[in-house]
Amino acid sequence: LSNKTDQHTEVFLKVFKRSYFKSSLDLDLSTSLSFAKALSLAYSGDVKLAGRDFENTLSFCKKEIKLPLSQCGQLALSLAEKGILFEKGVSNSFTEIFQFLRSSKGPGLTITEALSVSQKVTSFGQGAIKNYIHAYKYGVSEEGLSVNAKQAMHFAQRLAQKTNSKESENKL
Repeated sequence: LSNKTDQHTEVFLKVFKRSYFKSSLDLDLSTSLSFAKALSLAYSGDVKLAGRDFENTLSFCKKEIKLPLSQCGQLALSLAEKGILFEKGVSNSFTEIFQFLRSSKGPGLTITEALSVSQKVTSFGQGAIKNYIHAYKYGVSEEGLSVNAKQAMHFAQRLAQKTNSKESENKL
C-alpha cells in the first residue's frame, strides 16, 4: 500500500473492515484480505467507485435481497469488480435491473432468477441495463413484438449483449 494513493488505502481499509468485522460480514481473515486487495491493490479502475459499489451492493443485498452475509459479500465483490465497465459505478445500475426483473412491470422473477439475469446483463457494460429494460418492454408490448415474458427476456438479453461490442459500435 505504500506505493499507492490515499484512496487505495482508504478503500482497502473500508472493504477489509466491512468484510472482517463481526458487526458486518464476519468473514475469515484470508477472505477479508482478498476482498480488500481485489478492490484496491489489484483494481485497475477508479478504486473510490469500487469501494462505493461494494458498500452500496452490500447494503442493498442485506436489506432487500436478504442473502446470507457471505453471499452478499461475494455479490458485492463481484459487482464492484465489474464496475470498471461503468463510468459512474455499477451498484445503481444493478439495483435498477434487479428491481425491474422482480417487479410486475418486468417479468416478475424470483430472487434467484433475478440475481442470475442481473449479474449477466451487468457484465455486458454500462448501456446494457437500459437497453435490456427497453427491449423487454418493447418485446411484451402489443405495439412491439407482442411476445411472452420468456421470449422478451431472450430478445432483451441478446440486445443487451451487443450493447458494448465492437461489432455493434461499427454498425452505428
